[in-house]
Amino acid sequence: MSNETPQIGRAVMTFSVEGLAAREELLVKSFVRLLKHRTIHDWFYQAQPADLRMVADGVLSKNLAVLSGEQQQALVLGATPSQRPNYLCLPLRADELLAELNRLGGLIAAARPALTDTPDWSRETIRLLRWPPAALVATPQRMRLATLLTGKPLTLAQLQLRSGQSLVPCTQFLDDLHRAGLLDRPQQNVGKAAVVPVATAKLAIAPLGLLARIRSRLGILNSGKS
Repeated sequence: MSNETPQIGRAVMTFSVEGLAAREELLVKSFVRLLKHRTIHDWFYQAQPADLRMVADGVLSKNLAVLSGEQQQALVLGATPSQRPNYLCLPLRADELLAELNRLGGLIAAARPALTDTPDWSRETIRLLRWPPAALVATPQRMRLATLLTGKPLTLAQLQLRSGQSLVPCTQFLDDLHRAGLLDRPQQNVGKAAVVPVATAKLAIAPLGLLARIRSRLGILNSGKS
């Protein structure tokens, strides 16, 4: 597991390497690590599934820009110079790899669900929708936080108390999970859920009240005729 942790304010991206010789795979990983201070996004290596698949030419049956209709992208690495899209020639050139990481990272980020709010975690209850990629739980502290969030929804205060961690690492971790679309925030739906039964109840009560008034009125009329 990597000792690296995501940087505040940068979207986390993951990449895998497939089909390359061990030496070439090591060089690719080293290139990405050296370029991290220049990339727009925060890149971490992860075995499949990853946001970006770096694959040796010929591994994919066809050159796909978008593989699964979701966020995942492919970058083909080959030995022959070519102008094909999503393709780089080995040995890698730093400027070309940097450009591709930024371009493909932008496509991945655009495909992720839009974030329309900046949560105040002190007012939230939170739990995980699914286990995060390895890049987001790259330290024992983050692994502990993620494990705690797999159970019942927790408040920020509860998360701090049970993890023994301070406010900053907890909120940074929640921010990273939120950007990755991995958090379930149950109370978001509480307001909506509360309105529906009330509205339904009013619809149900109104006809009953009307029928009761009609029956009462008829009862008065009948008693007047008797």
